[in-house]
Amino acid sequence: MGKLSSFFKSHRKSTIITLVVIVVIASVSGVLVAGRNKANSTAKVETNVTLLAEKNLDQIITTKGTIQSTAKHTVYTQLTAKVSEIAVDVGDVVGTGDFLAQLDTRDYEKSITELQTNIGTASKQQSTLINQAAKRVTDANDQKTIDMQQKQQAIDDAAENLADAKNDLDDSAKKSADASVLAEAMSDSRVASATSVLSIARSAMTANDEEIIDLEAEIERLTVLIDDLVTDPGESAYAGAKTTAETALIAAKLDDPMLTAAYNDALAAYENTVNAVEEDVHDDDWKDDYDAAYSAGHEAIDAAQAAYDAAVTAYNNITRSNDLSIQEKSYSLSNQKLQDSTATLESQLETAKLNIEDARITAPIGGTITEVIAALGSRPNGALFVIQDTASLEISTTVAEYDIPKISVGQEVRFTTEATSGDELTGTVELISPTAINTDGDFEVVVKINVPDNRLRIGMNAKLTIVLESRAAVYSVPYDAIIENADGVKVVVAIGDDGVTRTEIPVEVGMETDYFVEIGGAEIKAGLTILNDPLGRNVVTVSGPTGPFSGN
Repeated sequence: MGKLSSFFKSHRKSTIITLVVIVVIASVSGVLVAGRNKANSTAKVETNVTLLAEKNLDQIITTKGTIQSTAKHTVYTQLTAKVSEIAVDVGDVVGTGDFLAQLDTRDYEKSITELQTNIGTASKQQSTLINQAAKRVTDANDQKTIDMQQKQQAIDDAAENLADAKNDLDDSAKKSADASVLAEAMSDSRVASATSVLSIARSAMTANDEEIIDLEAEIERLTVLIDDLVTDPGESAYAGAKTTAETALIAAKLDDPMLTAAYNDALAAYENTVNAVEEDVHDDDWKDDYDAAYSAGHEAIDAAQAAYDAAVTAYNNITRSNDLSIQEKSYSLSNQKLQDSTATLESQLETAKLNIEDARITAPIGGTITEVIAALGSRPNGALFVIQDTASLEISTTVAEYDIPKISVGQEVRFTTEATSGDELTGTVELISPTAINTDGDFEVVVKINVPDNRLRIGMNAKLTIVLESRAAVYSVPYDAIIENADGVKVVVAIGDDGVTRTEIPVEVGMETDYFVEIGGAEIKAGLTILNDPLGRNVVTVSGPTGPFSGN
């Protein structure tokens, strides 16, 4: 049957023309003859003709389908309890939430009683364990607070000690500086005193030197004077005057050693004082005291700093240790809550209660019961009922792979059923399956019924005509009626009123269907009789009375 269908699909045009010829012959009620005034004579008559008239031309695909509901729902249950009651039969109309069936709930009720008892016992035990774990968390937090306060106090004390050590060093430095200033002041006083003594000695020396210089000058003057006055240097006057001057000089010089000694003593005392002062400045005990105090002060500061750092480290360590302890005990509390068997039992209890509710089977949608799968006393295997909306219907049909590219959503569909007495109803292509539904390459197409009809029922068979393209009030002829003449022009051949005369009429070709081709042209008009096959490939001739015939 599939091969025959494929053959018709690939040879549709020639096959249809042949079928049309057969139908025409079977329905002939009159023939065309050469002369209408010779009604009783016999002649060869053309019967394969079309009498041109305007009509609607449709490019269509015909197929068969089944009416089904747009809303179909299968009522399922996951429970395995036996069916104790069924409240509906096939054909019953139900609304959303209507009672359909009841499953046995005795096992669920028994389970609820046992679970409630177990929950009470487990809840007390679990509550104790959780409270103990929570207390350990609280204790750990309290211990952290105590430890941190202690360690913080240690930090504060160490910081205070460090500050004191720094202040002590500052005080020692200040005292040493004051001692240095005092020592320098005393040294300056001693140097000033020695300088004064040295100055006095130097002044005495200077005065004696001037006196000696004056006496030498006097002796020089007297000598010159004597030389001028006395011709004889050996004279007594000369000698006496010179002796007097020399005596005075000697007397002046006799005092010089004493002055020189005093001066030298003063100079020595001065130098000793300066040396002593310099020694005091560089080597006095106050400098050693300063160095010792400075060193001791820094050692105290270093020790205080180390103590402070150790206190901070201890604070951080105890904080980290307490945090780890708190975290560990918090995890234990969380795990204890997760291990709560009460939660599992409560979940089981909730499930048992839901099972009792689900054991009452109700309609999820309104519609008609089209199938009852449940059976009294048996345990359901998933499906219980099938409900369909009989007020909202559609047609499911299949279209061959050859034609599916021509189908698109929104195309007009005309259909008939035996239940509707052949009345032509309308629909619209609503869905085209993206994949083939069988190995023959057929695709499901769903057609929406435009106007509901209460004569239609789920499961009825329908004959469908899917309209691919339409032309209103046009002329059309079979495919073979159009030929090319010697000039290559497309023409149709018209038969004259005498039934014999043939005339070529140029045509323009329009839309094509599986059966006909739309034609037009200046000479095309209603009433022309057109040969369906002017080349004689499918012509059938008969003898009989004359008369017009339409091949439509």
